[in-house]
Amino acid sequence: ILLVFVVSSLLQLFAVTIAPPASAAAGSGLAVGTYNILGYYHGEGSRYADDRLQQIVKNINTMNYDVVGLQEYRDARSGDPKMLEKALQKLNPVWRMSYVDGVPGYDTGQINFVYNSSTLTLVKDRVIKAADPGDRCGGGSGTVAARAAEFTTRSNESFLIINVHPTAYHSSAKCDTERLNVVKGALKDSAVAQYTGPIFFVGDFNANPTGDRRDEGNIERY
Repeated sequence: ILLVFVVSSLLQLFAVTIAPPASAAAGSGLAVGTYNILGYYHGEGSRYADDRLQQIVKNINTMNYDVVGLQEYRDARSGDPKMLEKALQKLNPVWRMSYVDGVPGYDTGQINFVYNSSTLTLVKDRVIKAADPGDRCGGGSGTVAARAAEFTTRSNESFLIINVHPTAYHSSAKCDTERLNVVKGALKDSAVAQYTGPIFFVGDFNANPTGDRRDEGNIERY
């Protein structure tokens, strides 16, 4: 039986809980989130801003989910590829991030995962194809990539979480096809297709943002 859950986020943090809203540590639930952090800066193309980074890690640590898919994650602007993880670990040493090199020709959307190592163990994380260039409704020319990570809980239950950031324009109806294509495309990956456990989709599916893109403290739920 294939169970697929889609968690759609715009620019901020969102979570779904299964069963009672408890952490995976108790073996009675799993909290999954998705967060487009817009890098560590105010607006596209602006410089790295430490105050924004500190607000981002505070948001993640306060919500305390088991795993969060990040989009528009750009550590290169800070000069340290592990800056966000280090900042998180200063708040709580259980936080970990997974690092996978991008695939040439793939538009990864700067996607990554942050997870709680006291509740989850990372089994494998890799880049997969989510959509071909011809499936894009606008912006960019590369193949749309996704990150597919398998985790196990402390009760030895496994699940797969797929993180993707389509290039679809905000609120454009013509881009609904691309949003659907990235889910269909990721499910066609051979390893994903053969996976028998629960599968979660997280990501920024570019619907209609209501928050200020510059407001690092604005947490929205959908």
